Amino acid sequence: MLNDIYGSGSQWLKAEDIQGAKPIVVIESAEVKENTYDGVVKKQIVLTFVGKEKQFGLNFTNASHLVELTGTEDYEQWVGTAIKLFTTKVQVGNEQKLAIRIFPELPEVAPKAKAATASANDDEEIPF
Repeated sequence: MLNDIYGSGSQWLKAEDIQGAKPIVVIESAEVKENTYDGVVKKQIVLTFVGKEKQFGLNFTNASHLVELTGTEDYEQWVGTAIKLFTTKVQVGNEQKLAIRIFPELPEVAPKAKAATASANDDEEIPF
């Protein structure tokens, strides 16, 4: 059952989808969605990227990085922003898991004004 939910057909971007690369993606949309985790409904900012199918649900850490990078907590203003993703191990309870993080600097690619209409300039093409 978990493979049906989290398997390769999932709508959610996972660390395994990035395959150790550092793709640059352009935010196409940002919205708040309610998701259920372990029976508890939680709100989460969810991003979609230009030219990509999978959605990226932001945890507080990644949302905070975007606030720092963009200078605004208004997630709707993040649309058109190019960001660079990477994976790293994080502590979750008593174990370490691979997680997606956002680089602390904006990549030097398509300016925000052009990025909303341009396709993402991936420095490494990743099929997610």
